[in-house]
Amino acid sequence: MPNINMLDGNFKSFLENYVNIKISDMVKLKGDASYRSYYRILTGTSSYILMSWDPKLTNKSEEACKPTSNKDFPFINICGYLKSINIPVPEIYFASIDKGIILLEDLGDITLERMFSITQDYDLYIKAIKLLAELKKKSLETPKTDCIAFQRKFDYDLYMWEFDHFIEFGIEARNNIKIPENDKNCIRNYFSEISKKLDSVSNIFTHRDYQSRNLMVKNEKLFIIDFQDALLSTPAYDIVALLRDSYVKFESKTVNDFLRFYVDELNKLGLVTDFSFFKELFELQTIQRKLKDGGRFVFIDKIKNNPSFLPYIPTSFTYAAESMKTIPELRELYSILSKYVPEFKELM
Repeated sequence: MPNINMLDGNFKSFLENYVNIKISDMVKLKGDASYRSYYRILTGTSSYILMSWDPKLTNKSEEACKPTSNKDFPFINICGYLKSINIPVPEIYFASIDKGIILLEDLGDITLERMFSITQDYDLYIKAIKLLAELKKKSLETPKTDCIAFQRKFDYDLYMWEFDHFIEFGIEARNNIKIPENDKNCIRNYFSEISKKLDSVSNIFTHRDYQSRNLMVKNEKLFIIDFQDALLSTPAYDIVALLRDSYVKFESKTVNDFLRFYVDELNKLGLVTDFSFFKELFELQTIQRKLKDGGRFVFIDKIKNNPSFLPYIPTSFTYAAESMKTIPELRELYSILSKYVPEFKELM
């Protein structure tokens, strides 16, 4: 088990002197595919989470994103904004960007994914949906131009970058092939039309990864983590991430019921939303998000040598296929993709 000896003496002294804590032990936590590492710092009476990274990567986004003129550290900047609108996020006790460390509130180890797997309590998702609707309302009521999330947007170029990422890794790298140019051009033309539609309504604060592993359960309350890549995107992006989660799969009826509940919540909060329009947007966003997710999981395996996400590829691509089948205008695209993506062919 990793322990405090992993920290060199100077680093340990730095933490103890500047944060005013006495460290007794440190346990490395299971990481994801990011460049950040996480440790639980134990003091004997309290515990904290230490986020650590290479300071050279200070403003590097985990996802593709256009740069902004704001030089603040995204995690700290966006955390401050979310706290200002009373959205539950972890406390930041200390940060040294030069040294690549942030000391955070310890929210425990119980994610929404883990809690739901134990309890099968659908009320957990009702809480998550209500929290998401509250986030949308408050961010629309109180936008702040100095928050990095309001300075960057999921635009046409970014949507197309993610679609191309899917082509490169979700098809070509996964199958060790090159798609013929005529098929690739046809696929990209359809992706271009989808990207234009999504870009036209990308105007609301979006967490960008609002899924079951980024919602922590502490004292029966949900907290949001991993918000550093937040930006402006469509009203459907975050609810797609939650209900079309690669790690927790629901039946189609359950997804539809949750989606209706979310739209009702938005309407209660004064964010008038037509369900039929929102449902169409939800399906389009599912296609974009889940094709990207599947491709990203292949990328993480082949480029970062981390195969742990490979089991979730079929779920991601099946979500995209199911949504694509609901849109008659995308029949040709579905037919072409079924030649290269087994999950599409299986649903034909």
